[in-house]
Amino acid sequence: TIRFVVILGVISLTTMAQSPCPGIRENERSNFSRVIDHAAGLASAGRLPESHSCFSLAFRIASGDEEQAVALFNIAVILKDLKRLDEALSTMNQIQPVHARRWPAASHLRAVILQRMGRVQEAVSAFG
Repeated sequence: TIRFVVILGVISLTTMAQSPCPGIRENERSNFSRVIDHAAGLASAGRLPESHSCFSLAFRIASGDEEQAVALFNIAVILKDLKRLDEALSTMNQIQPVHARRWPAASHLRAVILQRMGRVQEAVSAFG
């Protein structure tokens, strides 16, 4: 039984390495909306590393700054939830200012990340 579990673990790791977004079929990998929806579903199910892979795929296939901002925002949320705060803040910094200003959720997320990092003054000013 133990041997069987190990074999399954190796198979699932190999499959995951081959698929940039587990659960997305090859013909769906260029559909931004489908990848974003699937990644969000994985995140809701608590499958954060897999969700991160899918949001990363969404960023790679995004067809413009706005779609890239959506993908980056979601990657930052996942990184925050994984407690990888430096990476989450770095990801937020990649969102172009024009999109960040129009998107109140981006300011809020930046403030939450900064607050969790103990950078309270910066967190307060992030709302401004």
